[in-house]
Amino acid sequence: MNRSGAAAIIWFEDETTGEKKVLVGKESKYVSDIFANTNNFTDGDRELLNVMENLTVDDINYVKQVCGEQADELETIIQDKNILEDTRIQYDTPEKIIIKTDEGDKPGGYKINYRYLPNKFKKGIIKGGYADIDGKNDDGSNNTLKTIMREIREEVGMNIKPSEISSTGINCSGYDVYSIQIPHMHIKTFEDAINSRKQRRIGEVYDLEFVLLSIIQPDLKNYNEKSRCAISRFFGIRGGKTNRKTNRKTNRKTNRKPNRKTKTKKH
Repeated sequence: MNRSGAAAIIWFEDETTGEKKVLVGKESKYVSDIFANTNNFTDGDRELLNVMENLTVDDINYVKQVCGEQADELETIIQDKNILEDTRIQYDTPEKIIIKTDEGDKPGGYKINYRYLPNKFKKGIIKGGYADIDGKNDDGSNNTLKTIMREIREEVGMNIKPSEISSTGINCSGYDVYSIQIPHMHIKTFEDAINSRKQRRIGEVYDLEFVLLSIIQPDLKNYNEKSRCAISRFFGIRGGKTNRKTNRKTNRKTNRKPNRKTKTKKH
């Protein structure tokens, strides 16, 4: 099977009830699609978006500052034309571009995709397609572990070690599904990182939050195909609740030695 991407079930269990909570969000779409499919933008508007999406400066801090200002400007342009009124515009993590020349690789600035949340959005877990920068495994297959590590870094703002990620053996439409069970002592770190991304308008997925599995399951029809497959297959095996006594025992074991050597760092 062609493994073209990766998805992550990021979850934890409530210490008291044993209920599972899963990190999910709302799927955004590209602002460039609005400009391509709507006729009442001027040539100047379209040129502005083109410039915004192809910055040429190399200072990443300056790029992020500019992205926030330009997201506000795009909001004004779109709302003035009565398109997506009151819809916030945000942007992906800026992607550094390398230009190959006869003299070697040279920096080409940054590529930024601006996004919006449509009225009829799909929900989903963190996922992403394989990119060349993720590399290959020894057998020549795509390294989807690196893919999901990159996606978590971009969407949550966290660096996750390979030792903290488990393969589920599940593949949904070419996407390998990975599991990350968060130790209770690290839950607040995740939540703080998620809230920081919201405030800075960074990320492909809107409004990431931990949601009870018991709320997600009856709502799976509103999730994108890969996320629906990953959630239903992963938790279909494990169930929605664990024995309270067993869960406390597991947490005591998890929170002792392993957490001292597998620390989760902010990006």
